[in-house]
Amino acid sequence: NMPSTRTNTLYFTFASIAQKVISFAYFTVVARSLGVSLIGQYVFILTFTTLFSVFADFGLAPAINREIAQAGSRENRISVQKLISGALSIKLVLCAFSFGLCLAVARLSGYKEHTLLLIFVSGITMVLDSIHLLFYSVFRGLKDLRFESFGVIGSQFLTLLMGSMALMFSKSLTPLILAFTISSFFNVFYSSVLLYKKHKIIPFPEFDIISIKYILRKAFSFGTAGIFSRMFSSLDSILISRMAGNAELGLYSVPNKIAFAFQFIPTALTAAVFPAMSAEYAKGTMAAVRSMFIQSTRYLAAVAFPVAFGIIALAQNIAVDIYGKDFFQSIVPMQFLMVAMIAGFLGYPVGAALNACNKQNIQTTLMGVTVILNIALNLVLISMFGATGA
Repeated sequence: NMPSTRTNTLYFTFASIAQKVISFAYFTVVARSLGVSLIGQYVFILTFTTLFSVFADFGLAPAINREIAQAGSRENRISVQKLISGALSIKLVLCAFSFGLCLAVARLSGYKEHTLLLIFVSGITMVLDSIHLLFYSVFRGLKDLRFESFGVIGSQFLTLLMGSMALMFSKSLTPLILAFTISSFFNVFYSSVLLYKKHKIIPFPEFDIISIKYILRKAFSFGTAGIFSRMFSSLDSILISRMAGNAELGLYSVPNKIAFAFQFIPTALTAAVFPAMSAEYAKGTMAAVRSMFIQSTRYLAAVAFPVAFGIIALAQNIAVDIYGKDFFQSIVPMQFLMVAMIAGFLGYPVGAALNACNKQNIQTTLMGVTVILNIALNLVLISMFGATGA
């Protein structure tokens, strides 16, 4: 039996909490060990490659998620097999393109050889992450988040283990970046085995023209929205690095990491609610979709406001006592980002409802306008105020 929406939310919320706690502790250790400048370079490498990850997926994961949820999932395994095989064939082409584009842009940007090596290793992680994201989207469409929850915790713990061992012997960034690659490989292996064991789905590419055309048509709006979303979340760090330097990016990375750490709450809720909304929309029961939207918004508002204002009040203690006095200038950026986090939380149910009801074009347009405004403001405000401007 498939878990209920509430059970899925609990599974993924617990896994996300554990993942974020481990991630937060790991990032704190890394930040204190590397210092402001090196942690800035570390964050830049991860952010740079992440920026290209949208081209590796281009909306395939959410499209497959919705298609499986609306198709009735387990009763139609042949259709699910066709979907995953077609999507994987597209994925391999997109991953090769994204990886090549990432390296080409890095080289044309004039980065040093050591930085190019780090981007190369991180690019491999990007490819692996994109593949297991597709595999887990099948489980999401089947409304079963148990296995992804276990994978999230396991991979993060593996990153912590490998990264901590690396820090014991040196402060080189290469093994720290490689730790993510190893954990991502684990997730690909784990999710692919489970697809076959639990649902007899073989994660093997099949270049079927009809399936590929169908999937691309469904994924296009999701992919465009994904590009906008990634630009919105990553370009601030890229622009800070280019306009103000890695030290300023290091100051920005701490509050940005804290703000991002709480994204597990709306992410976990959306992961469970989106396929449920999609299934109810396919049945024509809009009252159920409306109810899930209202309840999700109320829940997220009840969490976002106290968390944001609590961190605003404790910003100085968090920045200085946890990360060290070198991060004193992170206090004001942290307070601004907490205000932004509230709006970010409340945007999740809107996007989930629009996408579930086949209104993804509206969501894509909203994201496009947001990105244009974000880039324009960053270009002006970073030059004036650095990390605080971002």
